[in-house]
Amino acid sequence: MAAQVFLIPCVIDELAINSIPAYSVDAVKKCEVIFAENERTTRRFLKSICKEITIDQYEWYTIHKVEEEQINTFKQKIKEGKTIAIFSEAGCPGIADPGSDLVMLAHDHNAKVLPLTGPSSLFLALMASGLNGQKFAFHGYIALKHPLRRENIIALEQQSK
Repeated sequence: MAAQVFLIPCVIDELAINSIPAYSVDAVKKCEVIFAENERTTRRFLKSICKEITIDQYEWYTIHKVEEEQINTFKQKIKEGKTIAIFSEAGCPGIADPGSDLVMLAHDHNAKVLPLTGPSSLFLALMASGLNGQKFAFHGYIALKHPLRRENIIALEQQSK
């Protein structure tokens, strides 16, 4: 049987549990393996959405930075036909997050990728901005350090003109 990879959304705010569709719990229960950007917060999130989930029944792998070891493990789990969940720290996996590398691997290895609906800070910001949603660009995170951050902002201003 071909591997399945569920992209499970997480809350952006811990008080916003209702922003996660109920069917996400069913998807998590089907999974055998979890790749999470932050295992500790993912465990806490899972317990908040379903107290009955047995957290230790899953194989856990952290993907804060996707490195060779995680890539090899992910490929092996796909070859084994496992049902896998990918969790971001917040929002939807694959959006400005290391999970996108694993999603590409899943496609490369013919796994079925199943994205689930959930909150996305990118789309929430776009919706609240009043800007035209037909034409926008997402450039990822800007630099945190002052001189480079200023350069990033100036470049984005120029591009938006």
